[in-house]
Amino acid sequence: MNSQSCIKRGSRHDPGTDLQCFSACALLLQLLSLRIMKVSVAALSILMVMAFSSLTSSAPWSIITSPFCCYKYNKRIPRHLVQSYVETGSQCSKPAVVFITNNGKVCANPRDAWVRDYINYVKSRSNPTGK
Repeated sequence: MNSQSCIKRGSRHDPGTDLQCFSACALLLQLLSLRIMKVSVAALSILMVMAFSSLTSSAPWSIITSPFCCYKYNKRIPRHLVQSYVETGSQCSKPAVVFITNNGKVCANPRDAWVRDYINYVKSRSNPTGK
């Protein structure tokens, strides 16, 4: 049976032909769904590879900047508590300097004089020769 005999409408034909046409259509739908599924799996695989490659390419950037954002600034803390610092990235709506202490992290306004002083203090401790 060819596909044209299933497509013709309005012509009289044997009821067995209807069953054959139905089976042929069901088979065609199964084949199409398998093809669509293969394309979907391929597309999903490509998207996953793109997502993972973008994560790995952004790894060095996340080391340089803070992995979180500050939503409010803390008050001044004693300078001797500061061990290191990191600046929040451009992905954050509020720029901040995050001071790392023994007790945790402290968000500070990078425009404040005391914050700039603490940054210079940390830099001088990590580079005592001044080079």
